[in-house]
Amino acid sequence: MASEVHVTYDDGGPATNSDMYRSPDRPGELEETVEEVKNLIQLNQDLKAAACQSNLIMKKQFEVLSAWKERRQQEQQVLESQLEETRRCVATLTLQNQELQEWLAAAEEDLVAKQRKIDEMEEEMVQKEKELETMSVLRAQAEVYSSDFYAERAAREKLHEEKDHLVSEPLLNRRQQRQITSIMSSINPCLFH
Repeated sequence: MASEVHVTYDDGGPATNSDMYRSPDRPGELEETVEEVKNLIQLNQDLKAAACQSNLIMKKQFEVLSAWKERRQQEQQVLESQLEETRRCVATLTLQNQELQEWLAAAEEDLVAKQRKIDEMEEEMVQKEKELETMSVLRAQAEVYSSDFYAERAAREKLHEEKDHLVSEPLLNRRQQRQITSIMSSINPCLFH
């Protein structure tokens, strides 16, 4: 059973309910407390309103961030696709360059073989001219050999021009490859590191 507390004042009279909230040494304390409670309630409402506003702002910022992240992922996918296409292009150009180098080497070997054959034919022609100086048929044949030699020389010069063109083409391909790499680096430098 709870014990009852009886409050009495110095004048000997019993305390009333209103006296319970009044401090005997501080009159008006109840009003101050009520005012403080009202201030705290108002502060609490202000904080709730500020929290709601902050939540709305954070929600909008989250939506903006989510949209940015999605755009960034889409851009990343596009850049990765472009990078893959560039790599395939570089691989194709490298393969073509290798094939051209092989073709050029084969053309040079053919040129050397033809030159050797031309040299052998020239020696044979000189030898036959010494043996058969008087025969006009051999002279006509020598003229044919000579025209063949000049034709071969012209063909050799043409092959040499083609060789020069083929040698410069890989340099051009390398320059284009560097340009592609430079363009890709300027689009997104992080992709190459």
